[in-house]
Amino acid sequence: MEQIKSTRQHVCLFIDSWLKDNKVPSLRLAKYLGVKPVSVKRWREGVCAPDIDLFPKICEFMSVSVNELLGFGGTESLTPAQEEVAVRYKDDETFRKISDCYKNDDGFRKLMIDIADYVRK
Repeated sequence: MEQIKSTRQHVCLFIDSWLKDNKVPSLRLAKYLGVKPVSVKRWREGVCAPDIDLFPKICEFMSVSVNELLGFGGTESLTPAQEEVAVRYKDDETFRKISDCYKNDDGFRKLMIDIADYVRK
């Protein structure tokens, strides 16, 4: 894989990789963001990058932090949905014990995603 030279290139590569890895069509992201499918296609190709105003919605769609999208180390930051779950259950002793076990690795992010998905059902 070639060296990423800029944050813009990282964002484009991240979007492309995430969509491929999660088998999500570009059209679904485009509809969620309210942009034309050709815009997402151009991001994936690295022709241009999404407008910064779209970053929060992109992160919400992908369940990633802005740090992760930008390539700034990301896993220590929670997504808005994960933060909401953490705040909701912060006083629950069992939740606190579980989260303490995972807060410094990717397992915590996975756990938080699973909890957020469960709570929303």
